[in-house]
Amino acid sequence: MTRRLALMLALLAPATAVAKPQRMSKAAFKPATRPPSYVQLRKLAKLAATPQVQTYSRIKALGGTRFAALVGMRSKAASVQMPKLYLVVVEKRAGSWHVERALLADYAPIARAFDSKANCAKVLVSLYVSDYDWDGKPEVKVRHRLKRCDEDGSPIKWAPTQLDIYNTSPLRPALRTKMKIGKGNAQYKDYTSKVTHRDVNKDGHPDLLIRTQRDEDSPNIDKSEHEVSLRTYHYLPSADRYKLISDKVLVYKEGSFSKPQR
Repeated sequence: MTRRLALMLALLAPATAVAKPQRMSKAAFKPATRPPSYVQLRKLAKLAATPQVQTYSRIKALGGTRFAALVGMRSKAASVQMPKLYLVVVEKRAGSWHVERALLADYAPIARAFDSKANCAKVLVSLYVSDYDWDGKPEVKVRHRLKRCDEDGSPIKWAPTQLDIYNTSPLRPALRTKMKIGKGNAQYKDYTSKVTHRDVNKDGHPDLLIRTQRDEDSPNIDKSEHEVSLRTYHYLPSADRYKLISDKVLVYKEGSFSKPQR
């Protein structure tokens, strides 16, 4: 009787579920030591040929004893005192700070192309740290651009925003691109760009989508007809970088989208 009961229970028991592949999730990074001071950071990042150093962001933790920040270095001999913008990563090993740098942009020729004086131009930056691709390691995302202003300080022209994403172990680029801006007489400030991280190809790693369209509050854009740019980048786990998959431009007109007439 006991054997028959055991057999019946075995037949009624649910089949063992097949384990699904574990989805990777975003990692969190906590510092294990105090970051360097801003004075220390500027000294660590300083190059002999660029004696003037300025910090352009807060110091961000990368986990453990590693930190990142944006540093601008100027040359006294430059006709326009605009910086070379560097991403600087420092790591404390055996009591000493070790430094890696990556040049993001040289803003002196950009300012000269804008016919902009140093006291009437400004480099705008944003620095973010996260595990954007869900590989368990931190990445740094930087958005930066040049704003030219009039003599009274009012902005009159903007350079396209550059977007950089860097791996930090070791420091190397994963993506470098510029945001598209509208055509014709439309000013850059009349357009807005949105960056989204979403798993498009369902491989467990977020991809990158960039949408650029007119600013809803801009009086200079035709609200009945304007262009929208849609770019998709897939994350490549084997290369640890992003690859452009599609670059579409659509025309918004009378409540619907269509391809532009070229």
